[in-house]
Amino acid sequence: MLRCLRVGCNWKLSVAAIVLSGITQMVTATSSIEGHVRADVRHFLDTAGHGQQSNQISTVLTIEPSWRYESVDRQQLFRMSLSGRVGNIDSQQDAANVKELLFSNLSDDWELHAGIGQYFWGVTESQHLVDIINQLDLVQNIDGEEKVGQAVVNLTRFTDIGTLDLFLLPGFQERRYPGMKGRLRTQLPVDSALTRFESAAGRHRLDLAARLFGTFGAGELGVSVFSGTSRAPQLLPAVNDAGTAVLRPYYPVMSQWGIDTQYTRNDALWKLEAIRRMVGGSAYYAVTAGIEYGSYGILETDTDLSVLFEPSFDSRALAAGPFDRDVFVGLRLSLNDAQSTEIVGGLLVDTDRSSRMVNLEASRRLGADWTMKLQARLFRNIAAGDPLAAYRADSFVTLRLSHFF
Repeated sequence: MLRCLRVGCNWKLSVAAIVLSGITQMVTATSSIEGHVRADVRHFLDTAGHGQQSNQISTVLTIEPSWRYESVDRQQLFRMSLSGRVGNIDSQQDAANVKELLFSNLSDDWELHAGIGQYFWGVTESQHLVDIINQLDLVQNIDGEEKVGQAVVNLTRFTDIGTLDLFLLPGFQERRYPGMKGRLRTQLPVDSALTRFESAAGRHRLDLAARLFGTFGAGELGVSVFSGTSRAPQLLPAVNDAGTAVLRPYYPVMSQWGIDTQYTRNDALWKLEAIRRMVGGSAYYAVTAGIEYGSYGILETDTDLSVLFEPSFDSRALAAGPFDRDVFVGLRLSLNDAQSTEIVGGLLVDTDRSSRMVNLEASRRLGADWTMKLQARLFRNIAAGDPLAAYRADSFVTLRLSHFF
């Protein structure tokens, strides 16, 4: 009897020790909550070019909170980032998205990540050819910078020649486009209710990807491969159930080989992205390359000025999009002041059709928790057959005010 009591006491003491250890780890672990709220006010300079589009000033409110938890031994990590958006013009402006919900197990030689994540591959400024993991949201802008989360299992292995990433990508998210009233939309609206997939598995096809990235002296090189459903759909003319002429998204299966590399020599940064893509039995390749040259401490001040030059080529020629045979030139001015003031300007010129797109951005911190950003995007001399023709009347100026917490 006495022995049983002792066993019971030992069992209770063991449970208490485990619970106490867990509480201690929770208390001593690193946990942080942060994020931001931003308001965008956009004025379009011209009258809408397509029927039912709004001429109102667009206002959008976005909130993006995030939470990060790291265990005391720094071997477990959890990251969560959410996004919610509401607007006053287009129903497609209203969106909720899990940008990141990622559980990570870390060691010296490998990392395992599972959940929903965001990834970026690439080095060039004007476009991101090799970047393929996440789907894009084109409702607010056409620059491809806004992404949605992707379900993923990612194994990272650190080797002597570089970092090897292997990806399993279950589930697929469709690309978001502006609705009937939205600006920056295609001439005919995109009707996602008519979406079709080449794969019989549809949205449930398991996509695969891998990338090896290494640093060699003053250079960096990434080699990647992807096999799965194309993130960019083919937009085909159709008529929906209401009898309205629309565009129907069709997502083919594709494979892609890509390289992205950059090399630093003195004050110049040389960049290159190139892909070979197979879609529907046909192969094509595309290249964006260029140089970013920096001049530091100009006029004996703290100001830095960088000049960018990037030509692009696509073997599909006129069917490729806005980067078939285009040249991008730009300037980046960083004042390196306490307010982190930066001004970026760029001009994209189509060498075949003389179409031009101008982009100007200026950003500045306002105190410790606020930032202000001004963006102007202008479409000029856009030819009728240019892929940018749908946006000829959509030149705009946007003021963004963000509060960080």
